Amino acid sequence: MSTNARTIRVKIQDRSLDAELAALVPDVERGSAEYDWRRRGACTGAEHDPDLMWPTAAPGTQARDRQAAEAKSVCNTCPVKTRCLQWAVEHEQWGIWGGLDEDERERLIRRRGRPAFLEFPFNEDAKDAA
Repeated sequence: MSTNARTIRVKIQDRSLDAELAALVPDVERGSAEYDWRRRGACTGAEHDPDLMWPTAAPGTQARDRQAAEAKSVCNTCPVKTRCLQWAVEHEQWGIWGGLDEDERERLIRRRGRPAFLEFPFNEDAKDAA
């Protein structure tokens, strides 16, 4: 039985997926080392609705602006705001992260670029370790 191009592509994609999944294992095994900042986020407290960071009103409406402003006010008190924003630039498409919504993060990325931003000098984790 011959191997056709579709089978080869699927095998390559599967290998790629396996590599991606394998890359996640060290993060899980490290436990909270890389993700510990999330536990310290102001938005994780019992006093805040977990859905607060994902405004549901239509974009461009006053209701959306109010929802986003409420979420951002929580971010403005957060001890890990910068780390959260770094995470969002790398991994998150939706929601309020690090005090910025989707459009604001996209503008930031266009202005600074991902690599330059990831070298952002303020890192709460580093300050905590010092």
